Amino acid sequence: MRTRKNLTNSDFISIGRRFGSSEIQLEAQNAAAKWSRDIETLSEYGFTPSKLEQFNLLRSNHSTLIEKRPESIIAKMVTTREKNKIINSAWKWLEKVQSVLGDFAENDAEFAIRLRKITPSDDPELLAAIPVFSEILNEKKSYFEPEVKVEVRLSEVANIMENLSTVYGKQATLKEKTRIDTEEIDLYDGMLYTTMRNLYSAGRAAIRAGILSNTSDYKFTMRSNSNPQKPDPSLVL
Repeated sequence: MRTRKNLTNSDFISIGRRFGSSEIQLEAQNAAAKWSRDIETLSEYGFTPSKLEQFNLLRSNHSTLIEKRPESIIAKMVTTREKNKIINSAWKWLEKVQSVLGDFAENDAEFAIRLRKITPSDDPELLAAIPVFSEILNEKKSYFEPEVKVEVRLSEVANIMENLSTVYGKQATLKEKTRIDTEEIDLYDGMLYTTMRNLYSAGRAAIRAGILSNTSDYKFTMRSNSNPQKPDPSLVL
């Protein structure tokens, strides 16, 4: 039998990333059935009923995490739709303001340069650009006719800025939550795999000793996959 070494949560996460969670779930189900069947023999190798109970608790927690995982994906999709809606509204506001300020830019080269410098080229830049455009619009508001609805545009700024800030905050929070959720599943994957590896090693030892007979029973059926991401050592169970 192989010599065991001390494993940290980072080690378990690293191991867990080599395998699909659904494969681990199925393999653990089969392993629990073999363990229960051969419990008397396996107990002599340290795999007692209490250890089986602990393993089944791990399986239960693992299954719960897998069931909850799609909720994070759906939540992220919903937030992405919200983000797109809010971003589009911000661009529409900016386009209206740029349009009404266009006459000043055509007649004042310095003003045109000023507008070009503050015009955003990407979504995140809206957070900085909209307040500046709002200030400029406020400076020029006395020049516009009522139909331009400058006061309406100015009144919309606070809500637009609040929505932009909220959306970017939600995206960051959900991204981090998804990362942590995934690492927690990887942690359970690794813990289950390691227990099964040790169980199978004990089972094969019992087969070599002539106590158990089914040589195909204590072998993994899974294949590993590659994942280059490194585990977060700070994650604890």
